[in-house]
Amino acid sequence: MTVTAQLADGRTLEFPDGTDKAVVQATVKRVLSGSLGKPDKSVPDSAPQAPAPKPDARSAAKRLDDALPGYGEALLSLLTGATTGLLARAGGTVGGLAANVTSGKYGTQEGAQMAGEVAAEQQRRFTYEPKTEEGKEALAAIGNLFSESKVEGLGPVALPTATAVATARPRPAIGHASRVVRQAGRDVAQGARELGLVEAPEAELSGVGAASATGDTLRQARADQLPVPIKLTKGQAERTFEQQQFEREAAKNPKVGGPLRERYAEQNEKILQNFDAWLDQTGAEAGSLRATGQIVTDAVVAKSHRAKAEINSAYKAAREAGDMQQRIDASPLTQYLAENQAEAINAPVLTSVQAKLKGLLDKDGAVSVNDLEEVRKMVGKLSGKDATNAVFGKEVKGLIDGMTEGQGGELYKKARALRQRYAQEFEDHAVVDKLLSFKPGSKDRAVAYEDVFSHTILRGSLDDVRTVRKVLQTAGEQGQQAWRELQGATIQHIKDEITKNVQIDQAGNRVISPARLDRLVTELDKDGKLDFIFGKQGAQQIRDVNGIAQDVLTAPPGSVNHSNTASILLAAVDKIAAKTTGVAFVGAAAGYVSGELKNAGMRARVKKALE
Repeated sequence: MTVTAQLADGRTLEFPDGTDKAVVQATVKRVLSGSLGKPDKSVPDSAPQAPAPKPDARSAAKRLDDALPGYGEALLSLLTGATTGLLARAGGTVGGLAANVTSGKYGTQEGAQMAGEVAAEQQRRFTYEPKTEEGKEALAAIGNLFSESKVEGLGPVALPTATAVATARPRPAIGHASRVVRQAGRDVAQGARELGLVEAPEAELSGVGAASATGDTLRQARADQLPVPIKLTKGQAERTFEQQQFEREAAKNPKVGGPLRERYAEQNEKILQNFDAWLDQTGAEAGSLRATGQIVTDAVVAKSHRAKAEINSAYKAAREAGDMQQRIDASPLTQYLAENQAEAINAPVLTSVQAKLKGLLDKDGAVSVNDLEEVRKMVGKLSGKDATNAVFGKEVKGLIDGMTEGQGGELYKKARALRQRYAQEFEDHAVVDKLLSFKPGSKDRAVAYEDVFSHTILRGSLDDVRTVRKVLQTAGEQGQQAWRELQGATIQHIKDEITKNVQIDQAGNRVISPARLDRLVTELDKDGKLDFIFGKQGAQQIRDVNGIAQDVLTAPPGSVNHSNTASILLAAVDKIAAKTTGVAFVGAAAGYVSGELKNAGMRARVKKALE
């Protein structure tokens, strides 16, 4: 709080609240008598002194008139301050911005102060300073006049007024020219932020930080739990548009983008190394599709042969025991053959069955169980010649099986059960039956070795895969190894498919296609095959790698600018040159700051992105 005293001539004096009344009266008296500033014996030394009265515009103008001898120097100072000094300040402003970026103080209050000091020093060096006391006083008076006038845009740029000299406080530049330079500086900073060369201030929103941190942590934790851990960048972990845009653009920079390019190549390699690790975990040893197909086929064929041997042994025991001598009515079979006489022209298996059966029937139209089993065995051999025979042969065998159901002795029933189990495992499922079959009239396998993986896993349904695994895993060590080969072939297939690109990274590895990886994993996962082949944990790791590959190898739409992004910064430089009347010095200074922003700002952000 202050106490004011109004003088008769219109001036006002201010005193601190609580000033002794005697002191106020003595001070007013001295001001009116013109003795202010001389020792006053009537006032104690410890008494507070009243502040000097504030000069108004009229007093400042009067002092200007009294200082005419120094007016010429003041005018020269004003002229140089508005021309060479202004240009120098522009250069100093741009240089100060660059110094801020280099020192890491860009955007802070300390950085702003440092930039202002650099600009002011540059302007002072290129502005004429009066040498005479009259010139200095005249310049200070002019500064006071403009300051008192309150009219924006008037006055010497960044030159001290009398008040500023007294308080030793720096005064910022005013006027249209200084605003142009400050705006040009903002243009450079904005252009840098658009490029991602410097970071924009982060908004402080409640809850956002915690949510973002959780997503970052989960993504990196998922990558850390892989057999070969993968280190994500800040943008990949955050999945924020701005950060990913910066990283993708910065990686293109030949000078400072090297660490990012190395990280990308490292991530690409580690994704591939995870597939290699999984391949080792399966225990597969074949190394090729043909070798895998042969191992799987051999395991199925071997198990089939063992099952047939067991069946033949059981039938032999049943015959020797007389359990297959029971005679049964053959009319269902003879009626079927009569109904399909026309079809027998294209299905010779029917003609053969009719001829065979004719010699076995007794006068009552009955036939023994053993004879029917022999007919069935013949049908099995003949029906594989072509597709038509296969269809009718299957119908005949089914008819015979129905006729013999529940017939004969116990040993026959045991043998028949073994044969039914064989049919269920090897014949009733095409995915397995084809592995045992040959093309009609040929010695070529129905499924070539090279196609076994595709036949059983890729083209097969989940039920087909279940059947194949059951057959193999109950086929001893040979079958179990065959299943491991199919697991390994699945991993190798995914790896081969996602590296079909011709593009090579700087480490010499094929660049992974995230789109192909996602498609393959999705196809295997949509009907549960991924979980069934690799188990819950293994399938989840493959899903994790797919997700990480999308994080690592893709970016949000629009975050990658495929054009020459340096044009953005050059446009900012053009703005500066245009707004400063095309002065070459300012353009050169702006070019300097653009280089500094790239080489210092980007390098700092790249380092942060990799941490």
